[in-house]
Parts: sequence; C-alpha cells; structure tokens
Amino acid sequence: MNDPRLRALAERAEMREQPPARIDWAQVAAEMGAEPPADYRELVDRFGVGSFDHYFDLYGPGDPHYPLGDGYDWDEYFKDDWRLQPELAPQRAGASEATAVRWGGTEDAHIVFWLVEPDRDPAEWLIGLQGHDGIECEFFELTTVAFLLAYANGTLESALLRPWDPAESFAYRRYEEIRNS
Repeated sequence: MNDPRLRALAERAEMREQPPARIDWAQVAAEMGAEPPADYRELVDRFGVGSFDHYFDLYGPGDPHYPLGDGYDWDEYFKDDWRLQPELAPQRAGASEATAVRWGGTEDAHIVFWLVEPDRDPAEWLIGLQGHDGIECEFFELTTVAFLLAYANGTLESALLRPWDPAESFAYRRYEEIRNS
C-alpha cells in the first residue's frame, strides 16, 4: 500500500485485506465514461465494498445492493436541481456539467458522489455531498480516500454531515461479510 492516507484509513477502520473477485475496471470506465479515481480502485481492490460502522456505505461495481453509480441516474437529478437553483451548483468552471456518479451514502440518506469531468484527472474530481434534508450540496476538493479519512477522523468540515467522533469505532465490514453473518 503506497498511499499513506489509505494505510491510515485501513488502520482507523480496522480494515482487513480480502480482495474481492477481480473487477473489470475497463468495463466500469466504459459505463461511467471515465476510469474511477486510482485511490478508490485501490481501496476496492484491497478491501472490497462495504460499510463503515453500519453507517457510511461504500458502493462498488458489481454489488447487487450498493452498485457504483446506482444506475447512473443521479446525474440528471442533480443537474435538474442545479438548473432551478444555480447557486447550489458547484462553482468550479465546468463542474456543474460534469456527470454525477454516486459512490457512497449514509444511513441518514446523505448522497456522496464524484463530479466526473472526463478531461480532468480523476484525482481532481470534486466530491459532492448532498444532505438528507433537501437539494443543498457541499463540494470537496479531496480524493476519495482523503474524504473518507477526514470523515473517519472527525476533521471533515461539513455543515451537512455531522463529524464522526474519533473516539468512536469506525469499523469497516465488507457487504459480503455482513450478508453472511
């Protein structure tokens, strides 16, 4: 594991390496219109998709209950809202026209997504967070793993998602383990 943030997240969440079935990332890229960020791919390749403390869900390709993109229909949902209320759209040039791809969510109905800009390096995609109370979103210039680590450590600055208490457990379990227990 070369990424120190992934190593820190794995330690914080007591993650165990148990690579899932091999994922065809080229097929995922074809469906998304771009290859997912490298840190997300390494996270999923090493630890599979699952849930942090039964609260924050990490979606992934091929999972029947929590598929990456969730059918890719969130894109128009967000764009319709942003057309009606442009002040809620991401303010970075071109980002409001990017494709929204859902990669996570919470038990409280928060939606976490990338704004996929095919001409931009995936490590630079904005991460969007929509709260459970309406169409308001926050946008973060963080990588996927950096976002998860900041959340796990209680340092993610968000008005929509309460900070996780660093003293609390943030254990990660693969959906496969959860379904089989």
